[in-house]
Amino acid sequence: MRTWARARRRVTCGGCGEPIYPQQPVQEIRVAAVRRTLLRCLQCAGEPVPADLPVAPLVQPRKSLGVQSMRTMVLDWKQRQSGEGV
Repeated sequence: MRTWARARRRVTCGGCGEPIYPQQPVQEIRVAAVRRTLLRCLQCAGEPVPADLPVAPLVQPRKSLGVQSMRTMVLDWKQRQSGEGV
């Protein structure tokens, strides 16, 4: 089934690989037995965008979980015990 929607976040066209930015029209192609949705930009879709396309709410970026990366961790146990590497 082919439907038109507005992109909620930055995605890539499955046909030409061009980026599709938030709030731009995108064609969603869904197959009944497949979970993944194929996305097409205006040029690759081959059909006009409907005039009554609603505005989609934007997806907020995920917050950091507060996990330290290995680069910022002090790996020397003597520095950790003295408090210098913290």
